[in-house]
Amino acid sequence: MLESTFEVVFYDSCALAEVDLSTYTEKALHHQFTNGGIDRAVHALDKLENGASHILAFSIGGTIAWKLALRRRTIQSLTCISSTRLRKETIRPQNLIQLYYGGLDPYKPDITWLAAMKLDYAICTYGDHGIYTDRTFAKKVCHKIIRTANDG
Repeated sequence: MLESTFEVVFYDSCALAEVDLSTYTEKALHHQFTNGGIDRAVHALDKLENGASHILAFSIGGTIAWKLALRRRTIQSLTCISSTRLRKETIRPQNLIQLYYGGLDPYKPDITWLAAMKLDYAICTYGDHGIYTDRTFAKKVCHKIIRTANDG
């Protein structure tokens, strides 16, 4: 769907972060990302992405993209889905940002943080961290990304 409006490029957060996948558990991956992996991924993505970009990111990929957006103004929009680690961020990129969370995700940012950061967000009443796998939800987000890009 997004291919009709954008040149779509996929990046694997684990590959960008040079994460060791031999122990593929949530705990092991989280440890690697939070102990240098996020920074390695931001650095790698900064080398790969040139020019104006619209970024759609999921989970830890949203934190990586957020940190990239802090470095450069060429990010035209940033859409993050289930990027719960953003709740730990204290500086907001000046780019157009849209955040989406499943209402049942226990790690979603609280309303106080979202308001303080002055973010456009939606918390869906259904769904948990994996809400981005829901086809209906994904279509709605894609349509909004396309509308936003065409309006801007």
